[in-house]
Order: sequence, then C-alpha cells, then structure tokens
Amino acid sequence: MRLASLYYQDNRHWHPLPGWGQFFLRLGQALGAKKSNHTRTVVGLVLPTRAYAAPLIASGIVFGKINTLLPTKNSHQHFTMLCQLPFGTSVIYRNNNNRLKGFIEDVSEIDGEIRIKIRVGSQKSGSLSHWLNQELAQSVDVSTREFERLPNSPMGKKLPTESRFLETFLELQNTRQFFHYSQMNCTIIGSLKDLENELTTNQFGVKTPAGDIIEGNLQHIIRVRRWLTNGEAYRSEIYPTSHPVESLTDNPDTVIFDTANSFLRWRNHFRSSNQVVILDKTDLYVEDAINVFNQGYIDHRTMIGGLGHFPPLPKGCEYVIYQEKPL
Repeated sequence: MRLASLYYQDNRHWHPLPGWGQFFLRLGQALGAKKSNHTRTVVGLVLPTRAYAAPLIASGIVFGKINTLLPTKNSHQHFTMLCQLPFGTSVIYRNNNNRLKGFIEDVSEIDGEIRIKIRVGSQKSGSLSHWLNQELAQSVDVSTREFERLPNSPMGKKLPTESRFLETFLELQNTRQFFHYSQMNCTIIGSLKDLENELTTNQFGVKTPAGDIIEGNLQHIIRVRRWLTNGEAYRSEIYPTSHPVESLTDNPDTVIFDTANSFLRWRNHFRSSNQVVILDKTDLYVEDAINVFNQGYIDHRTMIGGLGHFPPLPKGCEYVIYQEKPL
C-alpha cells in the first residue's frame, strides 16, 4: 500500500515533507510491515539533529501495521496479562463506541475457551457483566486510575470514531477498529518535552484525492497512551530516559531510542523488539553510543540489510540496518 505524503506549513503555505522526512516514514513503514522470521531488525542512525526522526518513524510503523489492526502477535500476551490480574482490578472496556468503567470479576472456561468476566454496572443495577474471549478482550485495558465504584447506569463516554486526517493518511474508509483496539506498535525512549512538542504542537497536512489539505498532528497517528484520555485505544507509548527500567512491562513490536543516553541505558531491556537507535551528532554521549552499537553489530548480526531500499538521506547522515537473533 502506498504511503501517503505528509505536508508541513511555512508562512501559511503547504510544502511536501522533504526527502529526509520521507526516509523516516518509509523506514518506519518497512519495520511495521516486517514479517516475523525469528530475527529482529536493528537500525542505527547518526544525524545532525534528532528532531522529528522518532515521531516520523513511529508514524510509518503505525502505517505498516494497518493490515493487523486487530491484534495478532500480542493478543495472547494481553489476554494472559488480564486473566492474571487480581479480581477487582479497574479496567476500561470499549464497547459499541462507548468507553465503560469496569472491574475484573472472574476468569472461567466457557464453551471450551477461557473467558474473562468484566463487570460494568453496580450491584444495584444488577451487576451488568460481559464474558469476553481472547479476541473481544482486546477492547479492555487496565485503567490508569482505580475506581471506587461503578455507575448504576453504565452508559459510558463516547469514543471518537473518525478522523479525516487519520483516514487520509492511512487510506482507510473506516477507522472504527483503530479507536477500539489497542496495539503497542512502538515505544519511544527520549525527552518527553521535545517529543510532545513534535507530536502535539506542530501541525502537518495530508492531501486528499481532490487536492485539499487536511490538517492534523502526528499524535493523531501514533496515539501515545500517556496523552490520551483514560481508556482510549493506543498505538504507542513514550518514556523518559530516567524512567525506572525495571518497572516497564511493555513488549512493543519496535523500540525507538531517541537519544544516545536512552540507548546506553535501555538497550538490553527489550529482548525481542526491533530497535531503532537515533544518535544526534551534538549529543554528549554520541561516541559512547556509536562504540556500543558497533560492538553489537560485530557480535550479533546474522545479515546486513533486510528491509528493502529507501530514499537517500541528505549529506551528513549515516545509517546501518542489520538483522540479529533476539537476545
């Protein structure tokens, strides 16, 4: 599927994203579309500046994953995690375009398959509950805050069901599943302040077949969990480099290290995820990170390349792509 072109605005005029931006999108798309072949892809980028590289790569990854909007790789893992949580854990259940508060109430085998029971109504309302199998449970996420009680009438809050910017970028006629099912397509480790500015403040555009520009931002595409309303379906997450490594339980398809320090600190945590290492030439730790990356290339690579061809990067930029067995 063809990757839609992004535009940026300068002095009220829209211009196509330059070649380096297209490179990052195409790189992300290839990572997102990569089939599992018992190897993971490692990408190293040395750039004059890290600005916008991670958000654009992440946007490409989400585009590459649009053929798997219903979770596949991580669906069993997600369901197992929910089933192992204590009864009474607060969750959000997305059902019929509504976001409902709920509690995990039971796990049992019904009709030959394991199901989890989610209660969305109070005892007074008759304890309205749903028994969900592995597929349906992909609409359930652990709440970011605990609920003391459930409403008597579980009407919930309406979910967004469409976004013209998102529909045009992903070339989808219906984005309903995009807003109903969470997937951890990628995790970015870096500066929250810089990434939030690049993802939510600055506007981009996509062109419709009629030639109109639809405005939006990259957060509309990659849907970072921490910047969504509690319970909305996500596609990615961002952590600061200082985040306690041992507390992270995400298992993303791809992890993007947006600084040299984040790579040096976190590189051994994600054992099976594809890795993208973004190194800014002005970074204080760039030489240390390059040395560590090169040693990994020498010790672990099974094949060079493996993702196809990309538009050339501008002068002064370098990249390496190789395959290795998951550590």
